[in-house]
Amino acid sequence: MSSDKSANLLLIGIVFGLILGCLFGIGWIGQKAETIRGEVVSSSPELSPHEVEEQIVEKIEERHDYRVVELLGHLFINALRMLVVPLIVFSMITGIANLGDIRHVGKTGRLAIVYFLITTALSVGIGILLVNVIQPGVGSELVENKEMGEYAQSKEFSFYEVIEGFVSPNIVEAMAKMDILPILIFSLVFGAILTTLGEKGKQPLGFFDACNEAILTFVQMVIWFAPVGVFGLVGSKIGIEVAKGNLGAEMSRLAWYVFTVLTGLGIHGLVTLTVILFVFGKKNPFTYLKALSQALLTAFSTSSSSATLPVTMKCVEERGGVSSKYASFVCPLGATINMDGTALYESVAVIFVAQALGYPLDAS
Repeated sequence: MSSDKSANLLLIGIVFGLILGCLFGIGWIGQKAETIRGEVVSSSPELSPHEVEEQIVEKIEERHDYRVVELLGHLFINALRMLVVPLIVFSMITGIANLGDIRHVGKTGRLAIVYFLITTALSVGIGILLVNVIQPGVGSELVENKEMGEYAQSKEFSFYEVIEGFVSPNIVEAMAKMDILPILIFSLVFGAILTTLGEKGKQPLGFFDACNEAILTFVQMVIWFAPVGVFGLVGSKIGIEVAKGNLGAEMSRLAWYVFTVLTGLGIHGLVTLTVILFVFGKKNPFTYLKALSQALLTAFSTSSSSATLPVTMKCVEERGGVSSKYASFVCPLGATINMDGTALYESVAVIFVAQALGYPLDAS
């Protein structure tokens, strides 16, 4: 089966899983929740509406059908998370190694970092502009949540603590906690050192290259279970919200936030990045987007940069005409630190929460 057909089948499967998850949560769990509600109200009429909801949720969570569906979602997410650390370590070391002696490839790294910083800054700027224009958090019910407001005020972040977090005193502990930044830095430095060892470094680099191939194959296997995982995640989440009676309120509360994020992502992906590609890369954006269509489809389906990495590298090398020497370095690095979409939605989320809590934010 061709890779294009495989990607299409995967997308169809994910959409099917999404639909089934909605039907399970709204239809099946919703029906059971109403039955339980009647039983709870008739047996304990003195309970407040909030206490009734707690009883319903507790009984729903004890049901075997709900627990099985929730388990499917958790297994899928856990499998992806399980692969993140080894994927980063092996792909970064291998990517550095494919560039050859790191002392002779400084320009590639500098250009990549500069590009990542610029595009990330642009995405954050777009997000901040849109969230202040649309103001999706104004009028939200969160403004009455005093406990959350006090917690938000109590959090302070030190610039020096952030810098200190670049280097972990225990890399194994960082891996266990999935503290990505120190893992990334360790892998880059370790891989760079191996490239300078000459013949002595070839054997360990061969080992890491084999491990990288194995991890990428493992990732592809896990992705094929995405339809089942999506069904489990969506079905369990929607089921609980239906049981609480909050589904309508939750959807309306987040609708403008989702619209803001999607608008920002659309502007950044279809305007900002295509202009950069055309001006500096001298390439036709539409032709290049077509060449990367499979990677974009996989990214949309999985919402995972790490899981999409093998498809991305294949597309840029085979269809985009990028040398594997550079793709094997820039793609893994970009998949772990060049999170334009994440930077955009997190900037929107911070201001959205501030708006919802009624806290004004100045330009600083």
